[in-house]
Amino acid sequence: NLNLIIVTPSQWLRGNVMKSYLRDYRCEVINNGIDLEVFKPQNHDLIKQKMGYKGKTVILGVSSGGFSERKGGKYFAELVDKLDSRYKIVLIGVNDDDLSYLPYSIKTIKRTNNQAELAEYYSMADIFLNPTLEDNFPTVNIEALACGTPVITFPTGGSVESVFEGVGAVTQNCTSDALKVVIENTATTDSVRFKCRSIAVKRFSKLSFSQKYCELYRKIL
Repeated sequence: NLNLIIVTPSQWLRGNVMKSYLRDYRCEVINNGIDLEVFKPQNHDLIKQKMGYKGKTVILGVSSGGFSERKGGKYFAELVDKLDSRYKIVLIGVNDDDLSYLPYSIKTIKRTNNQAELAEYYSMADIFLNPTLEDNFPTVNIEALACGTPVITFPTGGSVESVFEGVGAVTQNCTSDALKVVIENTATTDSVRFKCRSIAVKRFSKLSFSQKYCELYRKIL
């Protein structure tokens, strides 16, 4: 018999493994970890003013592979007509296909130069929005939390597993109307930002991630 131990980054993926032909093998969950020295809160108001969004509630979306419907592009586009002028949507990681349908009022950025610049955008935002229809355990969610920004996501996949009480919300269903309700009821105060950072430090550090793998190897050996 193969002495196989499977590790997944989310309970959702573990559940899928347990439904597959691999269900007879041991399966552990170890969440992804990030560098908390890179992804950390910065001066929210100063960065917002520097980027020209003073007085706006900034909704940020980040994707490494563009904003297809599965990644939520459709819902960002629909929100433009549902939210009033107090809100500004900023998307990072758009591709040419996305530009063909995203409204001009959305600020689109193809990519950032480095992680430090990305951390500035996370810190500047008031809400991190991830309307993904299927995802394993999105690293962008925990990067946002580490920078003090609450996360709103759909009730799908492993995306919900990084959203805790007081640091964001999960919508009732996968519609832009549901997103609008939650967005308009989300107030990003200093205490919310502090709690976001605290949860990221407690649960999603790169060191903790490494230690859990080392502990698993020690148990096996």
